[in-house]
Amino acid sequence: PDDSFLLVSNAHVEAGTFTMPGDRWGGPWRPVLDTASEPSFPEGAPPIAGGTGVEREGLSLQVLRRG
Repeated sequence: PDDSFLLVSNAHVEAGTFTMPGDRWGGPWRPVLDTASEPSFPEGAPPIAGGTGVEREGLSLQVLRRG
């Protein structure tokens, strides 16, 4: 089966809060790529529950995998 991914992009120069999709679209969401963190490919990052607000730095992109 294919995995489901979520792209969270903040194209603004200032930080912003994004809400993860709720149970209807699955979850939890596990970070796969994060341009605002070091390393950019976080291993063992904790999952993010659906409906949770996530602060994103300005000009950043995060890719998350459902499950």
